[in-house]
Amino acid sequence: MALSMHRFSGHQKGSMELGAMAVLYDDTEEPSITPANGEVYHADVIIAADGIRSLARELVLGFQDKPKLSGYACYRAYFKGAFLKEDHLCREFVEKGCLNIWIGQDVHFVQNTLRDGEEFNWILTHKDTEDIKESWFQPRNMDDVRELVHDLGPKMAAAVRKTKECLD
Repeated sequence: MALSMHRFSGHQKGSMELGAMAVLYDDTEEPSITPANGEVYHADVIIAADGIRSLARELVLGFQDKPKLSGYACYRAYFKGAFLKEDHLCREFVEKGCLNIWIGQDVHFVQNTLRDGEEFNWILTHKDTEDIKESWFQPRNMDDVRELVHDLGPKMAAAVRKTKECLD
């Protein structure tokens, strides 16, 4: 989470504190936020963008908002992609920045490269019936992922087959 110190008491206007984990929000007469360092910041407005384990969500909604099974999940991978240049099927993905999207029956795939092909990213949406585990960093068995890409275009499937690890 980033704390924007614009109009926070005791801080210079326009300064920002990155990576501050919110541990307490107070929405009473004088709204405040307390990060893990224990300092209390008061503000006219607090915008909570604190992610999947949001403390603010429950405060705003008035109830605990647990994840709900949608029937779909996403595998995702991000890595330095230079080694893909060695494969004729994958080479064009890492020669320059690109974006590829494949939409299929219950499987959707988005691949993009960043920094003129240096960095490689893909996300694979798929049917899923497993219990929800609330995490952004849950490793997945790549053999399961490779099973899902057999109908992808041969170039995209080759890039997934060469991926060493991904998250679910």
